[in-house]
Amino acid sequence: MGIGEKMKIAHNATLDFFKQRKGDLVAVLPFSDSALFGEGTPFTTDRQYVEETTRLIGPGSSTAIGDGILGGLWLILRDIYVTKNMRVDGLAMPQFSDIIKSFDPENVDRQRVFQNQLGRQFGALDGSFIVLVTDGESNMGISPTLAVHFAIGMHLPVYVIKIEEEASKEIGEQVSRDVPEFVADLEAGGGAYFRATFPSDIERMYKKIDELRPTRVRTQTIVEQHSYRYELNIAILFLLLFAALVRGVYLVIE
Repeated sequence: MGIGEKMKIAHNATLDFFKQRKGDLVAVLPFSDSALFGEGTPFTTDRQYVEETTRLIGPGSSTAIGDGILGGLWLILRDIYVTKNMRVDGLAMPQFSDIIKSFDPENVDRQRVFQNQLGRQFGALDGSFIVLVTDGESNMGISPTLAVHFAIGMHLPVYVIKIEEEASKEIGEQVSRDVPEFVADLEAGGGAYFRATFPSDIERMYKKIDELRPTRVRTQTIVEQHSYRYELNIAILFLLLFAALVRGVYLVIE
């Protein structure tokens, strides 16, 4: 199966997911070595706008999974801030950099205090969720595990779809052995970890997520950009980019 066909399959699966969740708001957040807010979209019901924006996303060079997860969380907070017009109440909107800075290895209490502040201001993020699409491992930025812990503290489930090479089922097994804590944390927070060997698996996983998250409230898509050395990986890249159309919170890991 060629790159174009795989891309089309992933694209169609994503659009089908959108059709099933007509009431959801959608946001696209590309990321590579950081969250690229200026290249994404705010929350919207305009599917054409989201699709056109996603088509413009190109490859990057690095993968910061944790930053992507936190970027998605920040977009949700910003949407709540605007929707509830919190500025009128004299409340300030935390900057994304404030979230990143709270992960201070020399001050472990800083993150807990900051998270509690967000909880008091915004409450639990029930109804929102993140979907992370990946074909590799995070190689920079905030630890994905720490980012998931932060999301869990805000009642924000994270779903991970791991896309693997067709010829090696062992890859998925190895991932499970290498990151048991990460998978366990995802499940503890109400999320899940899925493995996709074939492009068509993506559609099946979207359906599963739709079953797990039936409430049509707020979802979001985070797409990661990255570079590849082999044709197969390029095909996977396109799958990931188009998968990002879904609004759940999408993260793509390298």
